[in-house]
Amino acid sequence: MALPAGGTLTFVDLTDTITLSETNLLGRASGFSCTGESCSVFLAGPAGATAANSTLVTLAELFTEPGTNVISDKFIFTDPPSLDIVISFLSDTEPGSLGTCPAGATCPAETGLVQTAATITWRDAAGVLLATDTIGFRSDIAETVPEPASALLLLTGVGVVAMARRCVHRRTKA
Repeated sequence: MALPAGGTLTFVDLTDTITLSETNLLGRASGFSCTGESCSVFLAGPAGATAANSTLVTLAELFTEPGTNVISDKFIFTDPPSLDIVISFLSDTEPGSLGTCPAGATCPAETGLVQTAATITWRDAAGVLLATDTIGFRSDIAETVPEPASALLLLTGVGVVAMARRCVHRRTKA
């Protein structure tokens, strides 16, 4: 017997415009809309699924900028799952605009790769597994560019080392 098929729904946030990528959802995702960097989509369960036997497992709802506790991306799911789940994805418009990771919460850092935020397991009234959908996102990560003062300090250090070597080289020649 073949395993039930599942689909993936991925919010792609690599520019100032968020897009949606879906695979094997067979038209169950609808109503995708965005206002700025806040988007939502409806995801319907497969035919025969019941809300009572289906489960939403949230792996993470808040994701941070690498090396910080500043929230960069956020998911909001309807609770509890119904046959039409609304999934909202928010991306920071400015660093810190979504706040910081709350104390005691687990907020993974965004990696620039596709990351899973949740899975939805759909079952029928008898508890038979119909599908498991994966909800995720891919977000750009800020490239760290050294500030001008750091670059100047590095270049000054290299210059001092070069001058010291030159002085040592002159003394050994004389």
